[in-house]
Amino acid sequence: MPEISRKPVQRVGNSSPLLEPLLDDERAAQFLGGIHHKTLQRMARDGEVPAYRVGRFWRYRASELNDWLRLKSTGRIARVVSIKEKP
Repeated sequence: MPEISRKPVQRVGNSSPLLEPLLDDERAAQFLGGIHHKTLQRMARDGEVPAYRVGRFWRYRASELNDWLRLKSTGRIARVVSIKEKP
């Protein structure tokens, strides 16, 4: 898989980037913490995440996904508790 470019995005003043590369399903899923790309596609189809339909493909802007994550974040750390059955 090709590396995501780390070049700074050209900006005009304090406005948003002029051109921001769009992420495909797999890169956007990695950006969101490694969820499955099919889960991300379903979320895009249902309007749960900011996404763009380009032909038959979904594309995502990292800045919009980052903003979406901030809005969805509760600030709490999830904890998994294992429940073992008694024999």
